[in-house]
Amino acid sequence: GIVADPARVVAFSNRKRIEVYAENGERIHQGDIMSGVGRYLDSDSGMLVAATDREVVVYDAAANRSSRFPDRLTELSHIRFDSESGEIVTVEERDRLSRFDLSGERRWVKTIDSPVEGFAIGADRTCALTTEDGRLVVFDGNKHAIGEFRTTPSETLGLVRLGSRWITLAGEAQRVRSHRLDGTVEWDVALPSVAWRIVRLASQVVARTASGRCYVLDSQGRVVLDTSELPPETILFLNPSGDPSALFWHA
Repeated sequence: GIVADPARVVAFSNRKRIEVYAENGERIHQGDIMSGVGRYLDSDSGMLVAATDREVVVYDAAANRSSRFPDRLTELSHIRFDSESGEIVTVEERDRLSRFDLSGERRWVKTIDSPVEGFAIGADRTCALTTEDGRLVVFDGNKHAIGEFRTTPSETLGLVRLGSRWITLAGEAQRVRSHRLDGTVEWDVALPSVAWRIVRLASQVVARTASGRCYVLDSQGRVVLDTSELPPETILFLNPSGDPSALFWHA
């Protein structure tokens, strides 16, 4: 994981703890050993949250200090740091949505009636999730559902946030859609082939196929790049100028 300001690289080691490195490669911090399985990392605005399926650690880059939630979680499947509100949003056992403060106090919990697949944080403490039965559901900061969309035919949707919109990918149906806060569709674009993953890069989204073919769409739904030159293991990122870039290797 990367923290931009101050610049830090955070590695989740095999000993189930975070190790933090400065720009010169010096290890400047290591966290407590955590129990559980899995490794989750999410960072924004000088903070990073790391977790197993049971425990959560919050790292403050400015203070170079990490702290662990006092209580264990149960089969954590999704975790995001909401930097705007200073809260952490989680999904446990794929059906319980919660908000925590940075000390680990649970503010509320909401049970979802279908297993959660995709998950994204929005503005003003909103969040959205997609479910196994083909729905996009939007919640406000007080766990109330304020929007919904259901895809037909039903399939699990990929999900990212783009500005004030939610972008979903129906891979089998070959559709990318932009949704307003309440879930209504703003635009709907057909793709030439089946895609399996969607990634956000600044003001654009990239739909990727299993073979590595990429469709880059802007915020208006225009396909601005269609390329099959990138291998499936390509890492997509923004370079220092803010331009979408790719890192990959051959042989």
